Amino acid sequence: MAPQLNGMKLLLSLFLSLQCLLVLGTPDPVPFPNYDAVVQKFYALYSTKDKPSGSKLAFEKRPDGWHVALIDYNSAPKVIKRELFWNAQKQKYTPVPFTMIGENEDNAGELASFINVSSKRYYQLCPYYGYTGWDKDMIDAFGDAKTISDSNLYALGRAYSSYASNLLHNNSGMADFKVKFELPEGKNSLQPEQLAQYRQYRHKAIEKYAELEKRDPEFKTIVGNIGMKVANEHLTAFLDLRTHQNEKEAQKELADGLYSEFYRAVAKNYLNSCDRNAILFANGDNDTYPLLYMQVKYGVRPDVLVINLSLLSTSRYIDHLREKIGKAPELQLSFTQADFANDKRQFVMVNQESKQASPVGEVIEFLKKDDKFVPYGDTQYPMAPSRSFTLPMGDQTIEWSIKGTYFLRGHLMLLDILHNNPERPIYFTTTMSVNSFFGLQEYFQLEGLAYRLTATKTPVEGNAIASVDPKVLSKNLQKTFDWSGLANMKGREKLMGHVYRQAFHRLVAAYIEQGKNDMASAALDKCMELFPDAVLHYDIITLALLEDHYKLDKFDQGNAIAKTLIYNLQNDLNRSKDPTLVDRSPNNEAIMERVIELIVDYQQDNAFPKLMQE
Repeated sequence: MAPQLNGMKLLLSLFLSLQCLLVLGTPDPVPFPNYDAVVQKFYALYSTKDKPSGSKLAFEKRPDGWHVALIDYNSAPKVIKRELFWNAQKQKYTPVPFTMIGENEDNAGELASFINVSSKRYYQLCPYYGYTGWDKDMIDAFGDAKTISDSNLYALGRAYSSYASNLLHNNSGMADFKVKFELPEGKNSLQPEQLAQYRQYRHKAIEKYAELEKRDPEFKTIVGNIGMKVANEHLTAFLDLRTHQNEKEAQKELADGLYSEFYRAVAKNYLNSCDRNAILFANGDNDTYPLLYMQVKYGVRPDVLVINLSLLSTSRYIDHLREKIGKAPELQLSFTQADFANDKRQFVMVNQESKQASPVGEVIEFLKKDDKFVPYGDTQYPMAPSRSFTLPMGDQTIEWSIKGTYFLRGHLMLLDILHNNPERPIYFTTTMSVNSFFGLQEYFQLEGLAYRLTATKTPVEGNAIASVDPKVLSKNLQKTFDWSGLANMKGREKLMGHVYRQAFHRLVAAYIEQGKNDMASAALDKCMELFPDAVLHYDIITLALLEDHYKLDKFDQGNAIAKTLIYNLQNDLNRSKDPTLVDRSPNNEAIMERVIELIVDYQQDNAFPKLMQE
């Protein structure tokens, strides 16, 4: 079926090649079966091959149990039927009026589409989730509770946050339109009573998160320790009111002392990775909110325009970007507010047959024409004339292609921004998912915590995205960056430590390739001084740094690193103990094999007699 924005969450990717798993907490008062068990049970029993075109199943975790709903997405979402599948009172599954699965029928494909969806983490986080009104049910059930577990207190904070957001918009796809505000376009759209109601629920979310932080400062959330969630909630309020109301009201939400010393430095380093008057594309909470905080609260690099790609799919955020923000030059855009009226151009289909690259300017003009929409199912969509694009950059032209059958409005606006702001440096944060780069990554140059879009094409090899200009990267890593808070890194903050280590490795490798071994050695020493094992345990990324030492004939230092890494592997110290993270490392045996390979390849066997005998 054709994609629909209604019901789709704006997915904010946090870090490159890092994915979140379930946050673990105390059990619900009534032990509901988990999401995977319910979905697997349903698809083991029932067929969905007869469901109407344009409809989709939804699993809903409600107070009375798990429901299965069939929803028609051909226009505004409409429930065809909703059935109680697991009864909380009886603590058992009940038959539902769906067609039973055939003897030779295989539901594996559709089952996988539900099991692999990232939003399933929210079902585990919250006692109730997955339907319009889940947040209100949470508030009614737990809002006045005298005693509440840590996990349910966190879920209650999420419910208040969701309710506040859903008053303004339906980005979640689960807003209740009976209570959602009907707001005019433009700024100052909230009446005083609406503003007060919005703040009531948003500040309740902050209050609950802050209460949890007092209980357990190390409580893990999807974005980091609970303190990070408190800070981000303040910035959610700030950005909501910046886009819906005005700057004065927005800045009232910027409390003093938000974010750790480490993350304030990280935010500065993101911004200082960029050239003057740059446009910096981000995609997640942690690479957007702290940057805005440092810009507005402390005046750090207000010339850089930070644009969140996920929010760039929403018309009000686009309208906000039309204005002058901070000291950044005004953004030039082709698409008007009218071009996105009535949910137009939420999705752009891609012509699968054309083999010729289209100039971005022509693509924009083509897609601005309402008579160029094509039918897909029961809906009309604009269609890009090609999956390949060309864009002038100075006296050169870049050409790239995208995958997939469609792309979102956010990437349509990315094309618009690239075309209409040719004089401004363009950057992407290094910590966003490669899927957010819209196929441009072969033209990236690593300059710190951001990739600069250039006219030089560099083939992507493994995870080594982007070329490196050692002069620029060295200036940022060794002179410009703020390294405050490294000694106190906690939880998810340590992921940024790995990002820094990787950047240093890229710098060292570039110097070695140029034959500048003295400069490579100095950069490597700086990296190990900032990120010794005592600050950040040696892990898989340290393998590259170990080989850098060997390449530079720094054998004593390299062997010391190898010994510490081996100890970490043998004692499992290299693995994250954060339950919200996927352990990205291969198994320890594979890392150990690579350590041994490096020791042998660089003839360091004598330094590891016991290891060589095993």
